[in-house]
Amino acid sequence: MVWEVVDGDCNPYQLRLIIKEFQMELQQLIDCGLDSAHAEALIEPLNSIFSQYDISTPERQAMFIAQCGHESDGFKFMEENLNYRAESLIRTWPSHFNAYNAQEYAHNPEKIASRAYANRMGNGDEESQEGWLYRGRGYIQLTGKKNYEALSNDLQIDFRSEEHTSELQSHHDLVC
Repeated sequence: MVWEVVDGDCNPYQLRLIIKEFQMELQQLIDCGLDSAHAEALIEPLNSIFSQYDISTPERQAMFIAQCGHESDGFKFMEENLNYRAESLIRTWPSHFNAYNAQEYAHNPEKIASRAYANRMGNGDEESQEGWLYRGRGYIQLTGKKNYEALSNDLQIDFRSEEHTSELQSHHDLVC
């Protein structure tokens, strides 16, 4: 079986995946914009994730890879970039930032995340700073306390502690 997505959002690369027998192959990841070292590190974990989470059709696999590529800016970043200018804060999160408060938060990632993700996805209020603790990580940019708890329960690793959140960036078998 062959499935090809030509205009996927594997930013800045075009996503061209040809998936055979529902197994991703090394060259397919390289074609998606990963350098060979990253592709080699991810091929086995991706195939394991595909099997474990029923990402079992070429369409699902293509969409998963495209989403990871989009969230990580072409597989370049493993942690959410929250360094915004005031104007960008207002444009990105108009319900949280405005002309009166944006300058106070500009270029302060911890404050931005704490406000933007407050009282959402299981996070506490802005003062709890859970928005910062549970900011986007991994190629999929896992975000929010509820999602961290779900992953913790699923993998039996407590990603709710700062000690283990860094693992989401360093272990290729966890980053997806």
